[in-house]
Amino acid sequence: MEVIRRLGQRSVSGGIWNGDTLLVTGHDDPVLFRLRVPQKEKLLELVATEPAPFAGQGIAVDPQTGGLVGIDRGQRQVVFAAAPQAQAENTPRQLRVLTYNIHHGEGLDRKLDLERIAKVISAADPDLVALQEVDREVGRTGRVDQPAELARLTNLRVAFGGNLALQGGDYGNAILSRLPILRQTNHRLPGVAGVEPRGVLEAAIQTPQADEPLLFYCTHFDHQSDEIRLKSAQAVCELVANVADRAAILAGDLNATPSSAVLKQLGLEWRVANADVLFTSPASKPRRQIDFVLYRPGGTWRVIETKVLDESVASDHRPLLAVFERR
Repeated sequence: MEVIRRLGQRSVSGGIWNGDTLLVTGHDDPVLFRLRVPQKEKLLELVATEPAPFAGQGIAVDPQTGGLVGIDRGQRQVVFAAAPQAQAENTPRQLRVLTYNIHHGEGLDRKLDLERIAKVISAADPDLVALQEVDREVGRTGRVDQPAELARLTNLRVAFGGNLALQGGDYGNAILSRLPILRQTNHRLPGVAGVEPRGVLEAAIQTPQADEPLLFYCTHFDHQSDEIRLKSAQAVCELVANVADRAAILAGDLNATPSSAVLKQLGLEWRVANADVLFTSPASKPRRQIDFVLYRPGGTWRVIETKVLDESVASDHRPLLAVFERR
């Protein structure tokens, strides 16, 4: 059903195998859909959506470089794109991680402006981005597929996890990635009737010089109940409890402060990237930190830098950037 949802709005053109996945071009859109045939199913599984400098008319592989060749129909030109695996191999050991609650693209000036959000993201030059409060085809934001549009504007890959059906669309979390997204899973978090459902979006990220994919988690905890937030923290810890040595990063709006029981619970499995408190909310005059980047295990990563970006209008939160170096 996810493949039908994502591809149903777009006609598709040619396809070509890339490793164990199938890359399919959008007929009218500059995008590649990465699909996989599951072992026990006959239906194609959508793995990721990736930007491309061409649309339609099929694609081919350059036999000398392994890159992709396609046709830009608007410019009537043949366009070359680097091979997806080559992009990953050339990625530096440092990893730049950004978390940003984008308030469905609506700024404090009440303007709905995804291009402004995209510029804030791109200015940080991130490898991984955790986004919260993202609309996909929701009435209030003009039925725009915000995850796909932000991926296009930032030239990054995208994964989306919807947690709430809203005005004919979905509302939830999204991940943008410079690196290949190998698979994605949206986990529902504990809640109660009448309270907004929450989730944590998990993506397996292909990183250079690593035997196993990095696990990247994006989440947004409840804003009203301490009890629900604590249960959510416990659930996030349980996700990684059985993979003690697996490299993982968690980022998002936790609606909790550094001294809270929620952060103490997360501290059983995770480390907070910033040593000093970094205020992220409200965006106009930040006076508390509720947005975080956390990592595990401790011996895998060295934190190079953490900072809050100086953006006070684009959303009601400020973005938080953490730069890691893998040991």
